Amino acid sequence: MNKLILAGALALGMAPAAYAGTPYPIKVECPLTGETFTHTATASYSTYGMHMDGMPVGSWTFPMPVPQCPGSRFPVTKEVYSDAEKTALRALVLTPEYAAVQNEASYYVMDFVMARTGEQTPESHVWLLLQATWQVRSDMAAYARYAAELAPAMDAASDQLKSEDPENWYFYQLSTANVLRQSGDFDGAAQRLAVAEAAPSDQPMINKWIELSRAMIMARDSRSEEIPRED
Repeated sequence: MNKLILAGALALGMAPAAYAGTPYPIKVECPLTGETFTHTATASYSTYGMHMDGMPVGSWTFPMPVPQCPGSRFPVTKEVYSDAEKTALRALVLTPEYAAVQNEASYYVMDFVMARTGEQTPESHVWLLLQATWQVRSDMAAYARYAAELAPAMDAASDQLKSEDPENWYFYQLSTANVLRQSGDFDGAAQRLAVAEAAPSDQPMINKWIELSRAMIMARDSRSEEIPRED
């Protein structure tokens, strides 16, 4: 899911082509009501760096904004929903469980919905929760809650990610370590970083990320910082 972000991160020393964010309005149909609403999308964007917690630096908003139905804030992730899906989703948004999360960050709501529609995978759970943390950086109470959920989600997905795509595993492991650091959980961050350090990488950027993470954890520094780019 984060292949493009990871590829950009591994090439921080390269000068990427610059594409400005190009906003344009699109019409989106809410599958719950049939109501059409306007969502601002982008025709192009570029990334040219990354924060310690994995969030890209670029010419658009990250994570990418999600279309949400007016009122219910249901995240619309597909162009077409079957009649059976619409019926199930209408029932879902009327539950007390949905009401309890509908005002959370959009990626958190998306993760909640996917868990209940059978679409969630171990990786998608980590990826959506990680992006949700990027959305609530200014709300430390929500950030700490999301960080506390992200850590066990990463633990559950770790073995599969590591066996299928080690570079992807490093991305998630180091992003999660830095989310924990930024939430003030320095012990949790140190433990997760130690797991990454025990699996040496041949990627200079990964090793730089580990080194910077170690220094900030040891300094008990919870600031959000970009990974320095090579000139």
